[in-house]
Amino acid sequence: MLLLWKISESLHCLKRVFS
Repeated sequence: MLLLWKISESLHCLKRVFS
């Protein structure tokens, strides 16, 4: 699902920001 993919990408961005 596209929605799931977008959520996954968002999580990756958030992890980069918090790292």
